[in-house]
Amino acid sequence: MARPTLNYHQVELLYEVVRCRTLTAAAQNMHISQPAVTKQLKALEDSLGVKLFKREKGRLLPTAEAILLFDQTERTNASLRALNELADGLRTGTLGRLSICAYPAVTERLLPEAIAAFQMEFPKVFVEVTIENAEKMLDLVESQQVDLGICTPFREMRNVTEQHLLDSMIVCAMLSNDTLATRRSVTVAEMGDIALTTVGALESIPELHAQLSSAERSRMIHARVSSSALACRMVQLTGRRAIVESLTAASIDVSGLAFVPLEAIPPRRISVLRPSLRPGSSFVDAFCEILSALAKRLGVEMVKRGRTQGRAKIRGR
Repeated sequence: MARPTLNYHQVELLYEVVRCRTLTAAAQNMHISQPAVTKQLKALEDSLGVKLFKREKGRLLPTAEAILLFDQTERTNASLRALNELADGLRTGTLGRLSICAYPAVTERLLPEAIAAFQMEFPKVFVEVTIENAEKMLDLVESQQVDLGICTPFREMRNVTEQHLLDSMIVCAMLSNDTLATRRSVTVAEMGDIALTTVGALESIPELHAQLSSAERSRMIHARVSSSALACRMVQLTGRRAIVESLTAASIDVSGLAFVPLEAIPPRRISVLRPSLRPGSSFVDAFCEILSALAKRLGVEMVKRGRTQGRAKIRGR
C-alpha cells in the first residue's frame, strides 16, 4: 500500500488552520468555504492516520503531531519565499533582498540612517520596509515572512530570536513654558488641568493603562493618535500635552517642547527580531551590525539630551 503524501494544498491547509485556530479564518485566507476546509481537514487526518486538532471553547487546538508538521511547514514556506526573492533579484539585477518591518518611531530616525549606511556597502541589495502595528509585526516575524522586525515585543514568540537595541522612555511632551516643564518627572494625575493627547500603542503598556483607566483620568484624553510624532506636532500647535516616547523626541523637530519622564512607567525595550527558521543571509548580519552601532550612538545621544534639558530646567528656576 502506497504511503500517504502531502500535497501543496494540504500543506497550506494545515498551515492556515494552525495559525488561525478557527476554520472560518482559515477558509477566508484560502478563499474557499468553511465546509470545504472541514472536509479537507478530515480527509487529511484520515490520510495521515492521526488526529491533528481538538476543539476547545470554539477554537481548534493543534495536537503534538500537528505542531511537528507545522514547524516543518514553516521551514518549507520560509525556504520557498527565500527562493522567490532570489529569483526576483536575478530578474531585476540585484544581488539580494532585505525585508524589514518596523514601527513608526524607528522609521523616523534609526532606520533611515541604517539603510543609507547599508546601501553604501551593498548597493545592489534591494531593501523593502513596511510599517505595521506591533501585533501585525510580531505575526509577520513569527510566520517567517520578513528578515527583520524592529519593535517592542510584548508577548512570547516561537522560532524567533531577539536582540536588544535600546530603551525608549515614556514621557510627557509639553511646551517649554508649561508649568510642569521644570519637573524631573510627572504622574498622569498631575496632568489633569490640560487636555491630553495619547498614542494608541502606548496605552497598552500595563502601568500606563492603569493610570489612564480611571474615569477621572479618561476624561483628560482629548485625542488619540497613531504616532508620537503626530502627538508632538499637536502639542506644538495647540499648547496641550501628550504622552509620547523619547525615541520620537530624539528623531523629530522638537522646537519649543520639553519632555518630562512619567513616573512608574518602565522604558520600552526596542529589539531586533529575527525569524530563526528563515534561511540566513550575510546581508541580514551586516545590516544588524550597522543598526546596533547606530542604536548605541542614539542611546548615548538620548541620555545627553535628557541631561542637557535637565540642566536647562534647573538654570531656568
